[in-house]
Amino acid sequence: MVLCSWIVSLLLSSPQAFMFRKAKHPYMEFYQCTTNMVIENISTVVMDGDKATYFFFGIHSDTVYMIYHLSFLVFVYFLPLCCLLVSYIFIIHLIRRRPTDQLVPSLDNPLVRSLSDRRRKWKNLRMSLVQVAGFAVFWAPYACHQAWMLLHEESAMQVSEFATDLMLLTAVFNSCFNPLVYGAHFYKDFRTLGRQRDSMRLSKTWSWRERLPPSMEMTTVN
Repeated sequence: MVLCSWIVSLLLSSPQAFMFRKAKHPYMEFYQCTTNMVIENISTVVMDGDKATYFFFGIHSDTVYMIYHLSFLVFVYFLPLCCLLVSYIFIIHLIRRRPTDQLVPSLDNPLVRSLSDRRRKWKNLRMSLVQVAGFAVFWAPYACHQAWMLLHEESAMQVSEFATDLMLLTAVFNSCFNPLVYGAHFYKDFRTLGRQRDSMRLSKTWSWRERLPPSMEMTTVN
């Protein structure tokens, strides 16, 4: 499953390697990666009077750019979000469907899981659901605005530059949000880890008589 995930990720991210190129800013002295004029450089030019039109294997260059940017949004946000929602709905269904009486510890069957295992699963599941909710909330403004730009650029351009930058920063902040979720989830476990080790060490302590071999045990003489 992990290998399939890596292969799918590689395939979905491969268009980035072909669409981006390093270019110099026309007015300032710095370079950056951009998709500007990438398709035009490998397309067929058709002159319509004084206007040049570019076709990539018979497809208009503007259509190619729209397909690329729309697929980027789908692969980065909408498709992962749908996969996460479907997966967690399926996981919750499996946990809730499992009968409670099969989770009660039994002396006849020591392999039966206890209720504490189920509570721990729900706790870990809640942490994952918080991460999914954070991903959906933080990325939603940027993804929706970019989709708006593709569908109707004129109206989307009326959004202020400050709001556009704020949407991008909100999406990037999602990477800072996940460590906070991990820390809040495991803080109690880290705090009690030392006390748990001490209690386990005390519970496994033997008495001095149990530690001595039989040959060294004290005997009484009548």
